[in-house]
Amino acid sequence: MVKRGRVAIVGSKTLEKVLMPEFSKTFLSAVFFDPNTIKLTAGKELTATSNKFNLINFDYVLLLPDDSNKEFYYTLAKILEKHTKVSIPSDSLFGFWNRPILLSKISKAVPVRRTAAISQNAAADYIKNDFKLPVILTTPGGKRVYVSNEETLRNVLSLFSAGHLVSVHEPIKKAEVHVTFFSENSSIGYYRVGDKRVPNNLNSNLVEMGKRVRKVLNADFLSILFVKIDGNYYVSTIKLNPRFDLFNKVLGKDLVRIMASEISNKIVAPDAVAVADGFIKKLVRGMEKFGEWIGNEISNIRPSK
Repeated sequence: MVKRGRVAIVGSKTLEKVLMPEFSKTFLSAVFFDPNTIKLTAGKELTATSNKFNLINFDYVLLLPDDSNKEFYYTLAKILEKHTKVSIPSDSLFGFWNRPILLSKISKAVPVRRTAAISQNAAADYIKNDFKLPVILTTPGGKRVYVSNEETLRNVLSLFSAGHLVSVHEPIKKAEVHVTFFSENSSIGYYRVGDKRVPNNLNSNLVEMGKRVRKVLNADFLSILFVKIDGNYYVSTIKLNPRFDLFNKVLGKDLVRIMASEISNKIVAPDAVAVADGFIKKLVRGMEKFGEWIGNEISNIRPSK
């Protein structure tokens, strides 16, 4: 494979050892950035810098957010997308701040799991009446808490002041859970049976749903968790940061290599750009000369006597 392009990866420091060996082999330059090292600056222009690097100068930026720093990733994408390719646009990243907003965005394309967002600690009555206990609460930091009684529910909600969004949904018993990964050229996954993970060839229904979600979010790479309830599939969770280790262990699929290869195909080689630019200039000049010749020939035509 011919090395091409400069790629930046922004994600948790633990991912650096996972991604960098393959990305360093694939690209002319690959640099990993911990979000805590990136400085966003507002002046005459918005910039995103880390040490000597300005991220807008990269050909592609792969964003791998976890449950923290969601606002940062949204702002970073907003700055970068005006100058370079990013793995997901800021408009879609905005939904990852709040799971119900995200699911609402894709609900027009695929069925989604019933979820609500609570922004005040007085919401216990609403949850108790609209949902059946037990429920699962997802805190602003991404922690999941199983709540089986009203007292525990009120105690957990009291930890968060008004304005903090807490997601709530009902647990699913004996549901078939499919963990999948989708990109432009890949649709792979496995399903969970208790504590076991079993390789699975995705059926056409799941493949089509995954493609629709990718189209709605305009994301290059997605990991989607589907649940099957009463014979129907529903989107439960969407992540931009897949479990690379589990996909490799269960399926023998190297997601890092898949992502690096597809990103490489998205980057036009500089020499190809130069050749194309030269061809276009020659073509334009040729047309100009042809136009000059036609003009001269027309001027040489004389009316017959």
